[in-house]
Amino acid sequence: MATTNREIETAFNATLHSAGLGYAIGWHGVKFDPPDNGVWLEPRHLPNSDTVAGYGLSASVLKTGIYSITVYGRSGAGLTDLHVAAEAVKDVFPRGLLLAGGVRVTRTYIGSADAYEDKVYQTVTVEYSGS
Repeated sequence: MATTNREIETAFNATLHSAGLGYAIGWHGVKFDPPDNGVWLEPRHLPNSDTVAGYGLSASVLKTGIYSITVYGRSGAGLTDLHVAAEAVKDVFPRGLLLAGGVRVTRTYIGSADAYEDKVYQTVTVEYSGS
């Protein structure tokens, strides 16, 4: 049976949680009050459309997508803690990491820092593919 998007998201969430980075995590769909100071994480799973590799009903299906972890901090506190947290999150998902049902991390990178309202943020993007 092919791995479902839900199984992939669960595997990513479990990997992030079990890393024990020490930051509060705002899980998607769960009420979360960000801390007044310090850094927190907000992960999101963004599955892409499946790719059929081959012909016929027995052809394998390639799952691809992105697991995006936004690292947040409060404006005015500088960016050092944000950068340190983003690097720690990136290290949790090295290229080649095997997750649910043959899905592997293919690339992980950190975007530039930006600000919005009273927050600064930086996104760690984890790309994956597999069957």
